[in-house]
Amino acid sequence: MRPTLFATLEFPPYRGGVAHFYASLCHHLPAHQLIVATPPQTGAAEFDRGLPYHVVRTPLLSTSPWVWPKWWVGVRRLAALADEHHIQQLVVGQALPLGTVAWLLHRTRGLPYVVFAHGMEITMTRGRRAWLLRAILANAAAVICNSEFTRGEVVRRGGQPTTTHVVSPGPHTWAAVHQDDVAKLDAHHRLQGAPVVLCVGRLVERKGFDTLVAAFAAVHRLLPQARLVIVGDGPYRGKLQQLVARHRLETAV
Repeated sequence: MRPTLFATLEFPPYRGGVAHFYASLCHHLPAHQLIVATPPQTGAAEFDRGLPYHVVRTPLLSTSPWVWPKWWVGVRRLAALADEHHIQQLVVGQALPLGTVAWLLHRTRGLPYVVFAHGMEITMTRGRRAWLLRAILANAAAVICNSEFTRGEVVRRGGQPTTTHVVSPGPHTWAAVHQDDVAKLDAHHRLQGAPVVLCVGRLVERKGFDTLVAAFAAVHRLLPQARLVIVGDGPYRGKLQQLVARHRLETAV
């Protein structure tokens, strides 16, 4: 791997699926060729201490009301890091706004860049930002998508089919699973022999957990032994619990 600068707005100890995915990805990359640039946050020093690669905690967006565009801070900071560490490739975790930074550095310095795409930032971009997104995707050396659906949306918006790839996030397969723990989990949630729908994610409104619960209510009427298991936490938890109660699914969800 060429000397690579990985810039992302989400990275541990920030809690979230994207942050966890990026940390796991970096774990598998050559540490001596990798620099991670990400904003400072509480607990970062302790987290970074045990990493084999170098993490630079630096603001990538301005928080000042007098600075616009906000990503201009990122242009200057990532350009300086690229010079300091002789970077030959830039990877950005967010198509917008960090993709804008990568695109500008590519145009001004010829620095190739790779963009990650997760879905919402692709499908919900409108107006002038849609034009900018098209330029970012079209000029990327590669676009890494989290699903085939996202890949299709990226290609439809300017991404090159031959350089747009899918890397599906997944769980740690090396984690030890003890059958006693599985049996306790099955017993606690009454899952033995039941058809189970499992959904894992941060409990926020935009992820559609409410649609899942409503759909499962219809399934449960036809298949009373079915169970829905939702793993996660977040600000939408209370409303989901109310929705479960409204559908009288407390014993099945």
